[in-house]
Amino acid sequence: MRSKVFLVRASSPSMKGTIPLPIVEALMLEHGDEIDWQLEARNGKIVAVVKKGGVSDSPVLRSSRQPKGRPIQRICLQGTA
Repeated sequence: MRSKVFLVRASSPSMKGTIPLPIVEALMLEHGDEIDWQLEARNGKIVAVVKKGGVSDSPVLRSSRQPKGRPIQRICLQGTA
């Protein structure tokens, strides 16, 4: 999966982008949900770990809204260091 990011506005260094549908579905994101970002170094690369806000650090999570047998996995986006 790949997304492009764009400047929020010319006077801001912040960027915005679209969250790919498979990630939206895996995290069961809905309009207005918060997502948590964490940066980690793995094998010489910077990895961004994205989690739905307010969810435990368990690598496999379950929700009452989630179909049985379909765990949510931690999703890692990789970049170079």
